[in-house]
Amino acid sequence: MYKRPLHHELFLDLLRSALWNKVPDSNLFRNLDETIWLKLISIAQKQALLGVCYPSLSRLPSDCRPPQNIYLVWAAKANYIRQDNKKKLLVLSELLSLFEKNGIYPIVMKGFSSAVLYPEPDLRIFGDIDLFIPDNYEDSLKLVSDLGYEMSETEKHHKFYYKGVLIELHHNIVSRPFCIHYSYNIIEQNYDGLCFRTFDNITTAILLLTHSVAHLIGPGLGFRHVCDWVMFNYNNKDSIDNELLANSVNNNRLVRFINIFNGLIINLKLIDESWISYTEKKGSHVYKKEITSLEKDIFRQGDCGKEELFYRRNMKSLWVYYRVFIRFIRFFRYDVILAIFILKSKFVK
Repeated sequence: MYKRPLHHELFLDLLRSALWNKVPDSNLFRNLDETIWLKLISIAQKQALLGVCYPSLSRLPSDCRPPQNIYLVWAAKANYIRQDNKKKLLVLSELLSLFEKNGIYPIVMKGFSSAVLYPEPDLRIFGDIDLFIPDNYEDSLKLVSDLGYEMSETEKHHKFYYKGVLIELHHNIVSRPFCIHYSYNIIEQNYDGLCFRTFDNITTAILLLTHSVAHLIGPGLGFRHVCDWVMFNYNNKDSIDNELLANSVNNNRLVRFINIFNGLIINLKLIDESWISYTEKKGSHVYKKEITSLEKDIFRQGDCGKEELFYRRNMKSLWVYYRVFIRFIRFFRYDVILAIFILKSKFVK
């Protein structure tokens, strides 16, 4: 039976408190020494959830809070996240206005569209800004180029920096071999006065799931991905079309993965099982071994790709390929069929 280390258990309790505006279990936090608190702030930062977890500290009784030096550092970092998110919100507003003036209407993906689902959106790190260009992708590239910004290209998107913020322009909603098997719909969301376009909840669900699979295999899966899925489920618990979601999950070979993923969030008590937006809720009962492996993997990886990016920039390509190969082999523990499905797409165009 897997026994969680104390600092992992404490981190998860802070996370539950933050997501559901509850008071943490004070019995867990009383009489902790500074070493444990240093481990906690390190985990929260590695998981890109330092800001999200910050409100939980103020809910603790005064004798259960971290030492003042750690509390002040945590508060300062959370405030920096708020200010950085405000800057990125302004950048997003400017970019959307710029594109729309030129007849281009981007759809906001990932970070911003997930952040609005949190109790305190401005404490969820946004990272880069992802924009899907549905109709006139080449026109958007020409506009960026004409404005004098240098772009780099990958299989999935073009990237450039605008006022110090990384912008990614996507020509596909999801990466190969995954796909959207129906016509997506566009909805409008509002965040702090900015109205922007994003995807309907079925498209968003597939995007979140495939993005998590890609990170688990590649640069690293973190609890921020898990929390995005938790908050998506909660906010759509009364509105999602489960039959349509099940069809999309089946078509993308994601049945086993979504059961393991759902089983994990149930097992960690991050969500009430009745709120999960998927008809097969058997993950916590069938995939116990895989769920334990996934939890360990997330705590080990958990940096949303920063470590992997370091290796890619600083190590020889052979070592990078070796790391990717090992992670892919590990993914077979979760789903052989899905792994083969992804592997075949790399060689069959």
